[in-house]
Amino acid sequence: MKAIDLFSGCGGMSLGFEKAGIEVVCAIERDPGRAQTYQKNFPETVVLAESLDHISVERLREITGEADVIFGGPPCQGFSFQGKRDSLDGRSLLIWQFARIVAGMRPVVFVMENVPGIRSGEPNKMFECLISFFNEQGYYTETHELNAQNYGVPQSRKRIFVVGVLDRSIKIRKPQAISRVNVWDAIGDLDIPESTQEDIVPISWLEEPSRYVKALNDGRAVSRISGMMKIKHSSEIEDRFNQIAPGTRDPIGRHYRLTKDGVCPTLLAGSSGDKGTHSACRPIHPTRPRCITVRESARLHSFPDWFEFYNSKHGANIEIGNSVCPLLSYAI
Repeated sequence: MKAIDLFSGCGGMSLGFEKAGIEVVCAIERDPGRAQTYQKNFPETVVLAESLDHISVERLREITGEADVIFGGPPCQGFSFQGKRDSLDGRSLLIWQFARIVAGMRPVVFVMENVPGIRSGEPNKMFECLISFFNEQGYYTETHELNAQNYGVPQSRKRIFVVGVLDRSIKIRKPQAISRVNVWDAIGDLDIPESTQEDIVPISWLEEPSRYVKALNDGRAVSRISGMMKIKHSSEIEDRFNQIAPGTRDPIGRHYRLTKDGVCPTLLAGSSGDKGTHSACRPIHPTRPRCITVRESARLHSFPDWFEFYNSKHGANIEIGNSVCPLLSYAI
């Protein structure tokens, strides 16, 4: 089966679909940095670093031919409980660009991801109109709210997924939940000396990885691992973090301290340069007085170790926080 990834970001959703045996032949991501990260990790996929509203169905057909699957997560900021929940936010209206491509390409199945807030209050009116549109196009749809922690991801992350099929004989069923993975399964082997400040370290420096980590890498050889640079805090902040018990929050910065046997709270993206470059609050490591590294965030999001992110901590954290957890995508 061939697929197109709309609003691809760095490629979290694509990772899951490709792990399931679906070939992603084209990805569309307007942010050039995110598009560059995607291309680095998916060299065989055609990546269009353009806004979706500038891309015609005819052009897509020329690039991809027929597509069996179309998937993607339109921007969620206008629907999120974390924001202003403005349905007329230009980013919110991009769900109609997703609908336009689906209606024009008519894939056998589509999958759309967004935040639970899209089904609440004023945004829900737009959501219901969207579902009606898909039904008018001949698609049978089902909507489910799924939490990544039930699908092998050591992170509590609730998201809405709309699945639509053209053939009503195809049964849509909710993915089967699997046993949970905890924080230490994900990052325990990354606990190298705090004096190490390299961003890329050889894999030989790490302890034996857990079954979870081996499954993430799926047999692919990894000789080095990036995103390892520690966050440098002042001695005052380190002292404060040392006083915070696992499973509680810093009363000043609101950072949550991870527990070894628990799951990570939802990793947020923060904002890009055009929105003020706000850095989202990172959790505190369960045994060290610091916020988690990029690679620790990636592991908690279920990215494999060979995956390389944007070349800054802020950019990489935006990519991770905006992406669908690959293992949740795989389950779908």
